[in-house]
Amino acid sequence: MKKFEFSNNDLSFEICGNTFTGDAAIVELEISAAQKKILEFAAKIRKGEAEKAEIEDCIKFTIDKLDKAFGKGTSEAIFKDRAISLHDCLDVVVYIIAVANEFEENKQAGYDNLRGNREIRRANK
Repeated sequence: MKKFEFSNNDLSFEICGNTFTGDAAIVELEISAAQKKILEFAAKIRKGEAEKAEIEDCIKFTIDKLDKAFGKGTSEAIFKDRAISLHDCLDVVVYIIAVANEFEENKQAGYDNLRGNREIRRANK
């Protein structure tokens, strides 16, 4: 009998001694939004067009995205007693994006292997 089992589609990794797990698609959606906002704001900083209040808004946005990606309290666990800076936020976001990219590459490689096997079988008919 043929059998199907779902593969694990959760991202799991460690930040500051805490393990976080979340649905890969949701994590990528939320954290990519944070990355985009931080990078857009960084461009404003380089142009000299940024305001201090915007830094705080960008940090709050990133914290919100972390909590949406992994659950309420995630940002508290990551940053603990640390005064959160924009660079800290970017460092965490870049790390998560790297983990997500690796996950997607591995998934894609698995799909490509299946596609290749099917093409080989068809060619041998």
